[in-house]
Amino acid sequence: EAFNAAVTNHLISRNPSSNIVVKNDNLVSERVVMTDEQQMQFLNIAKYRYYSEVYQILLSTGMRIGEALVLDYDKDIDLENRKIYIRRTQTKDNNGKAIIGNTTKTNTGQRILNMNNIIYQIIQGALEHKIDNKEHLLFCKEDRTMYVENSINSSLKRIALDLDIGIYEEENTKGQVVKKTDIHTHMLRGTFATRCAEAKIAPAVLKKILGHT
Repeated sequence: EAFNAAVTNHLISRNPSSNIVVKNDNLVSERVVMTDEQQMQFLNIAKYRYYSEVYQILLSTGMRIGEALVLDYDKDIDLENRKIYIRRTQTKDNNGKAIIGNTTKTNTGQRILNMNNIIYQIIQGALEHKIDNKEHLLFCKEDRTMYVENSINSSLKRIALDLDIGIYEEENTKGQVVKKTDIHTHMLRGTFATRCAEAKIAPAVLKKILGHT
């Protein structure tokens, strides 16, 4: 019921419990979100992995990955008033290189998020662990350059494989059947939206939190 409500209100693209598709003659479950149990399992192991605070902030706020990766620890984080300002997103230049965009994906993407106690603790921890860099990025590599989504997705998939989340089998180019996972960073956003739908948060409120049109 919660999944259907989320679909109806355009918070997730489809009901994760009702879709099976065929890929390369193999059945593949097209998950859109993690279940509550899977989410807890994921967080329990992810807290010991690289990108831990990125995963936590995505699951706790519903931010797009590009928005999280360009948060400015001086301009976008207000611990005193418990606010996060979403002003821009990560994008790519003409050569496909990740860069900081001037604005968000959509006009409604620019928004202010309130920090509950969980988000506050995550942000506080991220600030304590931050590496000073010229762009004032809250999350960055040890060489002070920007994280990119592909690296985070790869790490996320390794955790999902360890936990058997979103698993399917597919034949590779050598004709071998290999285990894969359909988990990716946008599913963390969908998981957040579904948890909110389950908690009966009003669709109009949730759309504003997510920055949907």
